[in-house]
Formats: sequence, C-alpha cells, structure tokens
Amino acid sequence: MSQFSKKIKLTNGLTVIYEKVDTADVVSIYLGVRLGSSHEKDQEAGMSHLIEHMVFKGTSSYKAGEIATLVEAHGGELNAYTSWDQTVYYINLPCKHFEVGLKIIKEMAFDANIDPIELEREKEVIIEEIRRSQDSPTRILSETLFKYFYKKHTYGRPIIGTKKLIRGYSPEEVKTFYKKHYTPQNMVLAICGNISQTHLSHSLENNFRYAVRSTLKTPHIPKEPEKKTYHVSLQKMDIQATYLELGFPAPELTHKDVPAMDILSHLLGESETSLLEQNTKEKEQLVHNLYSSCYTPKHPGVFIISALLDPRNMNKAIKSIRDQVEYVKKIPFEIERIERSKLLSRAQLVYERQTCEGTAKKWITYEIMANNYRFDEEYIERINQLTAEDLQNVAKKYLDFSKVTVAVLHPENKKVTIDKTLFKKENNTKKNVYKKTRQIKDTKLFTLDNGIRVIIKENHRLPLVSLKTASLGGVRYETKNNNGVNHLLSNIMTRSTLNYNQELLSEKCEWLGGNVQGYTGRNSIGVSFSFLSEKLHHALPVFGDIILNPLFDNDEIKKEKKLMLEGIKNRSDNPAQVAFRSLLNKLFQSHPYSLHLLGERKSVQSLSATTLKNYHQKIFVPKNLVVSVVGDVDTYEMLDLLNQNLSELKNKDFSKRKLNKPLLPKKQEILFHNKAREQAHIAIGFLSTSIYDDDKFAMEILSSLLSGQGGRLFLELRDKQSLAYSVSTILTEGIETGFFSSYIATEPAKVTKAIDGMFLELDKLKKTRISQEELERTKNYIIGNQEIENQKNSSIAMQMALNEIYGQGINEWYDYAKNIRKVSAKDIQRVAEKYIKPNKCVMSIVGPKKYAFTK
Repeated sequence: MSQFSKKIKLTNGLTVIYEKVDTADVVSIYLGVRLGSSHEKDQEAGMSHLIEHMVFKGTSSYKAGEIATLVEAHGGELNAYTSWDQTVYYINLPCKHFEVGLKIIKEMAFDANIDPIELEREKEVIIEEIRRSQDSPTRILSETLFKYFYKKHTYGRPIIGTKKLIRGYSPEEVKTFYKKHYTPQNMVLAICGNISQTHLSHSLENNFRYAVRSTLKTPHIPKEPEKKTYHVSLQKMDIQATYLELGFPAPELTHKDVPAMDILSHLLGESETSLLEQNTKEKEQLVHNLYSSCYTPKHPGVFIISALLDPRNMNKAIKSIRDQVEYVKKIPFEIERIERSKLLSRAQLVYERQTCEGTAKKWITYEIMANNYRFDEEYIERINQLTAEDLQNVAKKYLDFSKVTVAVLHPENKKVTIDKTLFKKENNTKKNVYKKTRQIKDTKLFTLDNGIRVIIKENHRLPLVSLKTASLGGVRYETKNNNGVNHLLSNIMTRSTLNYNQELLSEKCEWLGGNVQGYTGRNSIGVSFSFLSEKLHHALPVFGDIILNPLFDNDEIKKEKKLMLEGIKNRSDNPAQVAFRSLLNKLFQSHPYSLHLLGERKSVQSLSATTLKNYHQKIFVPKNLVVSVVGDVDTYEMLDLLNQNLSELKNKDFSKRKLNKPLLPKKQEILFHNKAREQAHIAIGFLSTSIYDDDKFAMEILSSLLSGQGGRLFLELRDKQSLAYSVSTILTEGIETGFFSSYIATEPAKVTKAIDGMFLELDKLKKTRISQEELERTKNYIIGNQEIENQKNSSIAMQMALNEIYGQGINEWYDYAKNIRKVSAKDIQRVAEKYIKPNKCVMSIVGPKKYAFTK
C-alpha cells in the first residue's frame, strides 16, 4: 500500500517531497537543482552539465569512482542528467541501504571537490560526448532547429556547451559556479519507497542540517520575441537518409493551452491512427517515418513535426503536412478519437507511477517546472474538460506555417531545394478445468485445451495488465534466403487482422488504454500487449485475432519492406552498428547468428505474403507458444478468456531447429572499415556461453564488473585515461553459444591505446583473482538492478515467457538471485580463462583509415 505524498520545506529552504510505498523493498532518491543550461551566461555555456559530471568525481567523503562503486555494491543504480531548466541526480536501490544513498546525494549536492586533475580528465570525456553528438544526424538536426528557433532565449544553445568553452574552464570558475547555484533553497529532494516518515525525518536531520542557504540571484533569461516570419536551414552531412524538422511556437508547461496541444500532437502524429501517419506516410507514401511532439519546458516551448524521407519528396511532404494541419483548423476531430487520446494521456500518468523511480522523477519535474509537484492532477482536470473546439483553437493559434522554423539535414551528394511559397500565408490550404503443471509462490503455469502454455502472476497494485507471447523463432530460424522474415512478420502481425484493418486496430488499442507490438530477436518471436485491466474483456478478442488471423495484405507488406530496405541502407550511418554487424558476421560464420535481424536487401526483396503466411503457420502453433500474463487479473477468468480466444489455434507438429555449435576462430581476426568520423568505434568479440550453461552467471558478473559507472573499463579507460565517453561490455547468450564483447568509441588517434587498455583489463581477470569485496559489490549491483526492473509487469512477463519457451521453466526467474550469489571469485577467473581468448577473437574497428590499428 502507498500513503499520500507530502511536501515539506526545511529551515534552510530545501524542498522535500515524500511518499511511503511498501509494495517493493526499493527506494528512489531524486535531487533536482533549479539549474540548467538556460540559466547560464554565454561565457558559462555547458557549465551545468560539466558540474553534473564532476560531482561524481569525488566529494569530501568519497574519492573519484567510489560513489558509483558504493551504490552498485549496495545493489543500486545511479545517474544524472542536465536539461535546459534543471539538473537531476538520482539513486535507486534497496530500501535497507537508504542511508547510504541519501548521504551520497547530500555529498554530491554540497560537498563536491572539483579536483583539478579530475576536472581535466572529465573535460576530455565531455569533449568525446560532443564528438559523439557531431556524428549523430538527429542530434545535429535538433541543435540546428533550436539554434534558429530560439534566437534570443538561451534554449537555443546546446546543453553540453562547446569544445572551446569546456577546455577553458578553470577549477576556480567551476567551484564558484557550483557554490553559487548548489544551495538548499535552489533544490528539490524527492524520496519514494519503503521508508517510514520517522526514518526519513531522522535521516534528513543527520544529512542536511548543515547545508546552509546562501544568497542566490535569479539569472536573467532573455525572452524570445514573437516570430514574424519563417526560417529555413539546409545542412549537409555524410549520411544516407534525409531528415526534416518543422518547429512551431508552443507555450510553457503551466499554460492553459498545453493539454490541448498535447492531445493535438497525439492526433496529428504520435500514433498509427494519426492524420499525418495515415495520410502523409501511408496513403501518399511521402515519408519513411514521421512523428510529432510538443515540447513544453519552463519557458515557451516548441511544437515539432519530424520526418525521415527521400529528398525528392521534400516539398510534397511539407505541403502534405501543411494540408493536414490546415484540415485540423477547419474540421474538428471526432469525439471518439479525442476521448481515446484523453484516455491514453491518463493511462500514461498511471504507468509512470508503476515504479518509485517514475513517481520521484515526475515530482522533481513538476515541482521545478510548475512549482507544483502534483501538477498532473491539474493537468488531468484540464484534459478531461477539452473539446474539439479547443483543439481547433490551439491549432489556429500556434501552427502557423508563415512563422515556422525549418531544419533539413541531407546527404552531401543530394541536392535539396525548398519551395518558399509553402510558407506564405496566402498558400494555406484547405470456469473450465485447466491443467496446472507447475506453481512457484504466486506464479502458476497452466496448459490450455489445445496445448498452449500459460503463465499467470497476479499483481493488483495498479490497474494494468501486461501480456507477452514467446515462440522459438527469430534470426536463428532464418537462412540467408529468408533473412528478415521474423522482423517483417513481427511488424505485419500487429498491423491488421481479419477483423481489424490498420486504422481500426490502432483505434481499438488506444481505446483499451494500451498498445500492442510485435517483437523478435536472435532466438524468439512474439507479441507484447498492455492495457488497462478495466478493458480486459475487450482486449482479449483483439489479442486472439492478432495471433490467429494476421492479414498479410500485399500493400502493407510492400510498405513495411520499403521501410526495412531504407533501414538496411541507412544502418551504415551508425558506426557502432557497423562495427558489431561486421564482428558478428565473422564470429559466427555460417551460423544464423551471423545474420542481421533486419535482413539484407536481396532477402527482404524476396519476401512475399505467401512466405509470411507459411512461416506464421509453422511458428505460431500451440506446442511452440507460451503466453505470460502479469497484472491486475483473476487467474481463472484470464484462463477462460485465453481459452475462448485461442481455441481455434490447432495443435500441429513443431520441429525445433538443431544447429552445430560455432567454432572458435583459429586466430585473432582484425576487421577495419574506413569511415570519416569524429570517433573510432571498436568492438572486440569472443564466443561465450549458451543460455543453458551454468557459466552464464559467472560471465554476467564478469561483464558487469567491467562495465557500468563503477566498472573497471569505465574507471580505467574513461575516468583515469579520458579515452572515451562510451565504453561498455555486452554479454548475449544463445541457444548453442553466445558472445561476449567489449566496446569503446574514442578519438581515432587513441585507437591503439584504447585497444591495449581493453585487453589489459581483460587479462587482469585471468591473472589476478578479484577480491571478495568487488565480487559482492558486483553481485549486489546485478541483483539490485533486477529488483528495480521487476517493478514493471512487462519485464516480469517477458522474462518468464522466454524462460519457459527456452525450456528453463518459471523457476529460472525465481532462482536468478540465488544463482548469482553462488558464483565465486575462482569461477570468475576460470570463465575469464575459458572464454576470453585474445588469440581467438574478432576485432572490428570503424574509423578513419589513417588511424587504423596496428598490432
């Protein structure tokens, strides 16, 4: 049960928001500072974000790297983010370690050291982060739009700052800025979890009584003048796709028009039934992808319509978008469509409350941006009162194409011209008995009449239901000839059915207050369906129709294949993806794991409605189908509904695919791809454990102690050597075997040093047995993160469905923590020696040729 939330203000000015939630033994601690990049002077740009990094680099009680290590050792996770209006730090961890988390938050808030040596190191990390953004087309496009949209207001500057400014900040300047803005009256502390008020009061007294408020002058933020005309920006980049963004003026968060703007955005371009989706994308096929959003921060924001498209369709697409906007101004939306959008808005707020983290994050945002942490109550009240006329009024008031800001990012070898007449005002357009085969605690496994396995775990905390199916499939069941069939099927299945066309199915899902989508991966394929429990009897017939009767419409298949082919063409834009694609292709050779989930151009082009229908009939049979349900349901009512709606799925034979285990490479293979980018992307891969191998738990610990903010790779290569912003490991188990890899993105001139550094850290695991302290810390981190993730119905449902279809059973989920705890330091050393073989690995490097790695 949860109690009502409370807000108090300490004598030093610190605002504290609190709620006891005892449904899970976790606590979320969020600290928000009323400081973002918008509060900075031009010569201070990026300082807020720099300080966000620096508070992790040592405080009066903790040395650099110790904060992340300590949190992970107590089974928690931590991070921070900086926006235009706020800087936020958060820790999620088991509630028994609340004192540890609160002390760390307090020290980060008031006692950061700003060590000169650590500052220079972190500057390099941030510069790597800037370089990474310069390789991202969407980031470049967004920064361009904001630059020209906000010509006076500080929202027009990048949050992260510039290389020149970051390099120039002295320790004294950073300390002064920190002390000036990090004062109690400029902060909000939000705590949500299984903590009593007495415990909280005592902890606040111990940790924050010495925090003294100081004089703080509110920074002057220039007001953005009203727009008088349009602006168009064209920019070139070495990319394959063309990106478009249209920006219109929007109000600030607390403005009375915001609820109407949010609903308008949803009806225009945020769902499959939206006007832009149905017309500009589906009917006219002028864009590959499209969406709208309304960004409403503390100061007036921006309404954005974005598209990915062929540059030859640029003017036609802009005209089509304009036509839909003008249509909205003249013709009101149907009441049913508006009511569905309202329901989705309310449902989203409920979903956000599912975890303590989501609740605390919402409080911080609303308190800082709206001076009211319960602003969502006021927001919902306004949502409920909206009319079709309100939506028309805000469309007329804000979506004026004669005042639009246009940003276009296109390939260097493509010419793009914009028809400026499109922005002229005069051109505006018109009870059964079920066999229970297993039960562990409150989780039960049943078999329906036709052989489908059903897992049900009741959870009545919130009125939500998460339903997942799992079937053996995925890329492991593909060949080079039909590569991509699982991806195509997973998207087409939830597009339209025998009883619901695409628009009707999307509308139905919105009315249910949820969403449905297909998924696929390396070993499986399935459907994810979530909805409000009050709609249970309406949701199950829709679910049954998706599983039994997907409509393999040739036009829909053609559209989806077009998007897949575009994705295949554009994936070379992502250097990290290029590196891993090359690595897996070489590492797994003839095994299907070498294939890309999206497929290849030739294989995708050959896929047809007949191919999909035959594959669906082969894979979706009772013997190969598990349905997992977690949420606000009655077990036997759910079984009745599933039996009714899936009974027509007849039992057929299903043959599991048997494959040989991939062989280790005979020698170290080095693959290089020449790409002119700011960073070089390096992936090193080794064949590793299968999902059935007991070694997987030791390998998971090994991977975790290398990765993360407290991991060895992070601390050594990022924190100490400042080689990268991104450094991580990946462990993926497979049916026959999986793979383990380490990844880093660094300045091209540092490639050799980065590779040597990764191999050195990997080698240490073989030569030196890890300490018991480090082992326990890593175990706590892994188990704590699982507990945090398991607050979500969808996460539990997915894990249980996959465990059952892979033959591991529902006990695998319950035994996970026990299996992690059983791993010893000796096991870590043993699996490191067994699987990490530098002379039998594959190394994939993507970067400029002149910096190619030399052995």
